[in-house]
Amino acid sequence: MRVFEDIYYYCHPIGTNCNVYAFKDGPFIDLIDTGVSKLGILRWVISQMAKDGISPSQVRNVFHTHYHFDHVQSNWYFEQR
Repeated sequence: MRVFEDIYYYCHPIGTNCNVYAFKDGPFIDLIDTGVSKLGILRWVISQMAKDGISPSQVRNVFHTHYHFDHVQSNWYFEQR
């Protein structure tokens, strides 16, 4: 969901504890947290990013608020892109 011109917010509808934020910088995306990769949550985040015109291949940096599994579990997905 687009919040501001270049800032996006993704909160899974089942109320997971972690939100993913995307900041657009030209052709690149910087993420704050990557969220949970289980229960279809990663798939949902990626589909919402696609609706906003964001591709995982655009992700340049990932920053974390802290290192709990629900904030870092999807790192592997973005590292592979």
